[in-house]
Amino acid sequence: MSQIAGVLLAAGGSTRLGRPKQLLEWQSKPMVAHVADIALAAGLAPVVVVLGHAAKEVRAALAARPVQTAMNWRWKEGLSTSVQVGLAMLPPDIDGAIFLQCDQPLVPADLLRRLVARFEETGAPIVHPTHRGQRATPVLFARPLFPELAAVTGDRGGRVLLDRYANDIAVVEVEDPRLLVDIDTPEDYRRLLEMRDSNLPSAIPNLHRIHHLIIDMDGVLWRGDRPAPGLQEFFAFLQEQGIRFILATNNASKRPEQYAEKLARFGVPVGLEYILTSAQATAAYLAAREPEG
Repeated sequence: MSQIAGVLLAAGGSTRLGRPKQLLEWQSKPMVAHVADIALAAGLAPVVVVLGHAAKEVRAALAARPVQTAMNWRWKEGLSTSVQVGLAMLPPDIDGAIFLQCDQPLVPADLLRRLVARFEETGAPIVHPTHRGQRATPVLFARPLFPELAAVTGDRGGRVLLDRYANDIAVVEVEDPRLLVDIDTPEDYRRLLEMRDSNLPSAIPNLHRIHHLIIDMDGVLWRGDRPAPGLQEFFAFLQEQGIRFILATNNASKRPEQYAEKLARFGVPVGLEYILTSAQATAAYLAAREPEG
């Protein structure tokens, strides 16, 4: 399996919008945090967020997410400087990187996974989505192209390489063009807000109102030693949507560490702070009621 990083370009000044698009609200969180969650849910690692304009506020918007941040002090010189900063942060053992814009909130994690799958299938140096022949972002660049990508200057980003390697590119067809739209103006943002509650193929009505879940484990997430179908995708979806959760059980015979180990075997790493057993709940209740007992 290929190791693909994510580079989230979030340094621009948003001059046409009139305020930092990184901090626009989307599903009850800042846009940059939403796109970072999508990258994490897709399994990209590491995820590097390149900062510039309003860096302090954007870094705070990312909160405790497991991403790396890098400051582009030259962000006013164009997109290529952010690409260079992002490339410099990547470890030497990755196979490629997907470059994401912070103003495409409708790009789903599944599309990022499809880009990676297409890369593994074809070995193409560049993979990008397309709709009826129209190329779009985000774009996956293979590691051998990193030196050429770092040499690009100005505000062109990776477009130079897309032209240079046009005959070697692999594409992923996207049926719904709305998934690829971005935000440049206040009118773009208004239209996207309308799309958020429309009948997109993957949309669930009023999902943005859900912030927390309490999820039973035994018999729900697995049966015996068999995980429920779609278990990994379910947790990736929660992360993509920014929905927090507690995993609960009325089984007092096992420690939280045992549940965490079981989930890890199923490909779902979860911290102990997300697991609550009936033994823990009982101990907390008794401690609150009889602190001296």
